Amino acid sequence: MKNYEVMTISKKALGEEGFETVSGLVKEAITKVGGEVTNSTPWGRRKFAYKIEKETEGFYEVIEFSIPGSKLDALNTRLSLIEGLQRYLVTAKDSK
Repeated sequence: MKNYEVMTISKKALGEEGFETVSGLVKEAITKVGGEVTNSTPWGRRKFAYKIEKETEGFYEVIEFSIPGSKLDALNTRLSLIEGLQRYLVTAKDSK
């Protein structure tokens, strides 16, 4: 299994409770496709560098996980279906 991280931005309108719900759904999506969450770092509410879908702020979180590379497409599909998740980016971590 390779190590990855996903940066998520949840919609500001959800509030803190909604952000925690979306965070749980992202972690659940990772485990359902055969991954394992190793660390989670919520960054809280932050301003965007530019508007995204007419919004200027959102809740950020970085989740580190390990998953077989063949399961990334399935994970991306699941993440794209989560309501309230405004943006996400999955990146491979260095093996160092």
